[in-house]
Amino acid sequence: MSRAWTLVCRACRADLSVALTEIEIDADPVQVVKGRDMLPRGCMWRARAGFAEFEIAANEILCCSGDLPTAVLGGSTGCCGPDGLDGPNLRCVCGAAFATAFGDCWQPHVVSVSPKRVVCAPATPEVSVHVYPPDSSHPSAWAFAAWLHEVLGTDDWYGLELELLVQAWAGRAPTPVVIVWLDTPRERAAGVPVQELIAAIGRLAGAPISVVTPISDGSSYARQAE
Repeated sequence: MSRAWTLVCRACRADLSVALTEIEIDADPVQVVKGRDMLPRGCMWRARAGFAEFEIAANEILCCSGDLPTAVLGGSTGCCGPDGLDGPNLRCVCGAAFATAFGDCWQPHVVSVSPKRVVCAPATPEVSVHVYPPDSSHPSAWAFAAWLHEVLGTDDWYGLELELLVQAWAGRAPTPVVIVWLDTPRERAAGVPVQELIAAIGRLAGAPISVVTPISDGSSYARQAE
């Protein structure tokens, strides 16, 4: 079961974020692409030791700037957005600095929240996070397809026609889903067409589903339906 949190200002106890579903895996579930969010919307991740982007410290809480609706930006330079190089640049409405936004054109976009400046209050998940594979069974495209059918809860079987599967699922106005696909090098080595399957899932414009392959798996490929 995915856990979710609302980030609350430690100084004044005001809500700072929407409900953020925590991605809890021993990998880096981010995409490092300039001009793109590093994490899917509605999610958060606590940086692991050794995560080197922007010199973010271990246990910093990473999320998207769009998930912090009341944050006030100030005290940051950049040509097209805040580059975060001058330190904390997001404040609560009470004036307390709590995070650093990185969002210039040459950067992947992310907010690094100091765990010392916020409280994580339990919340109802608004995004469902699922990790694949669920076990160490032999990799195959059909195994992934069967698992995805189960996750999306569709009554019909679409086989490897994942675009049709997503279309049928999206028509029910479902809760947004984030899939974290681990160990993709092993999957590729077994002949699983990982990128083609991810592309099929993301082909339906507007479908609330994202697939992320952790960069610590040796792949920075990630696609989010737009």
